[in-house]
Amino acid sequence: MWMRREFSAEWRKDMRKLKRRYVTKLLFGQYAYQINLELKFPSSDRRKKSVVDARLTPIKRWLSETLQFGYRTRITWARRRNDKKEFEDICEFNLYIQTERDYNIVLAQYGQDVVTIKFPENVEIAELLAQGAEIEYRPHLYYHTYQYKLYLSLRTSDFLALKKQAEDNLRSDDQQKPRYKFGSGNIIYLNHEDLVMLKLSLGEHIKKVISVRLSDLKDDAIPDEQKLYITTEY
Repeated sequence: MWMRREFSAEWRKDMRKLKRRYVTKLLFGQYAYQINLELKFPSSDRRKKSVVDARLTPIKRWLSETLQFGYRTRITWARRRNDKKEFEDICEFNLYIQTERDYNIVLAQYGQDVVTIKFPENVEIAELLAQGAEIEYRPHLYYHTYQYKLYLSLRTSDFLALKKQAEDNLRSDDQQKPRYKFGSGNIIYLNHEDLVMLKLSLGEHIKKVISVRLSDLKDDAIPDEQKLYITTEY
């Protein structure tokens, strides 16, 4: 059973400092969530394998024993000065996760080390991502009319033939605006009902689908005042 978990005020205050972004496509083609941990080491310790392993090995072991679904890790290093003007080596432990359940468990366990999180805006967006679509945040529809941008992998001659057919036959009821708009490079702008139809007829030739999410956000950045949703399993 899934229930909303109440975290301490101090924990929530720390979480508000995070860089939060919406996922706009599946990361590495399969992960809907990303958590970046930042682990600090004095510069002298970076060269000591035993010190680094003592910090990283328990995290890796915990992940393998706790997470039920697929995940992927990526580690990079950076160096910067701390508040005392001393150099620190920063281990950027990037974690890519498939499910909200595992995402929430990692946040609850390592929230104090988390600096960046990425997640789908809502269930509807998560379902679109799972179907292979990408999301673009913008203040209006494409050409103020179309919700989807479809990339096709067709030969030029086949694409031009499809374009001619659409121009001849596929117009809206009022005959004012075409139901499709063709762009350069095998791109079609269209709405949901026509997307469903094209998926049935051209499914194997569809390379990528991008869906508009109407928003005044800049790219996929999340306003600081937005409440971070966290659930856990009891």
